Amino acid sequence: MPRGGKREGAGRPFGSTSVHKEDSLSVQVAVRLTEGEKKRLEELASQSGLTVSKYIHKILEEHF
Repeated sequence: MPRGGKREGAGRPFGSTSVHKEDSLSVQVAVRLTEGEKKRLEELASQSGLTVSKYIHKILEEHF
């Protein structure tokens, strides 16, 4: 039984990484909220069918 070597179709697909893209997400921002504010943010994101992170991205795109 042969061992080792490259398996056909194994590994990450070519071009699937955004490491070299200018718009890659590389910065994290922390914001302190009250429990009520956090709950409201989660509700708004949920109503939009988005995660909190994607909801914030959407808001930023609309304003910039």
